[in-house]
Amino acid sequence: MYRHSVTTAGATVATERTDVLRFGRLRLQFWVWGRFDVRGGRITMWRDSFDYLNLTRALVRGLAGVALPGLRPAPPTSPGAVPGRH
Repeated sequence: MYRHSVTTAGATVATERTDVLRFGRLRLQFWVWGRFDVRGGRITMWRDSFDYLNLTRALVRGLAGVALPGLRPAPPTSPGAVPGRH
């Protein structure tokens, strides 16, 4: 996981990140945003969401990277990198 931004508003935290799933040589990288609420020092609600088109693109690129290693996605280079575009 590579965090791009974290924002808080009271007890609510919002995140924007790139998640990475690895299955052997298959690497999927896709953009995810999440929200969680904290009460009494404990997370009481957690929601993550992603774009199916972005996930599908990550799957296609990951499968292509298995056959041609030069096409494997690279990790984000910085926190300011555009999510899901690596």
